[in-house]
Amino acid sequence: MGKKVALWLMKSLEQIVVGSSPKYFYSFREGDSAYTLQRSSNSFGLFLLLTELKVGGSRRSIIIPVGRAENGWRVFGLELRKMLEPENYVNGGNGQSFFLAQSHKDNNRIKPFKSFADTVRGQEVQVRGRNQSEMQNQ
Repeated sequence: MGKKVALWLMKSLEQIVVGSSPKYFYSFREGDSAYTLQRSSNSFGLFLLLTELKVGGSRRSIIIPVGRAENGWRVFGLELRKMLEPENYVNGGNGQSFFLAQSHKDNNRIKPFKSFADTVRGQEVQVRGRNQSEMQNQ
């Protein structure tokens, strides 16, 4: 599985977990391989079936169970994102990784990324040495 396929998988998985798409079947083709991601269920609960189909008939599958509170899908997606975007994560001293907010540039203005907790608390976020209030006055 190449990086393009992994990015497709991450995007499709996020759409399923967030519920932004009513689709239950996603497909992607790269070279001589086709990949499918299908949301299914059985007597044990919901699961995602990721299948790789190659020319010549070889077939490999991975089953990702939903887990409690959809944590199976979320943890799988988080680990996939950590591998694809390691620059957005910092490793803590106890081996735990956490998300590192990145600044986003839009229309030649730098806009800070604030967490929900920071927004509720009303804290100012500094971006490149400037306060958010200074940036809004420009």
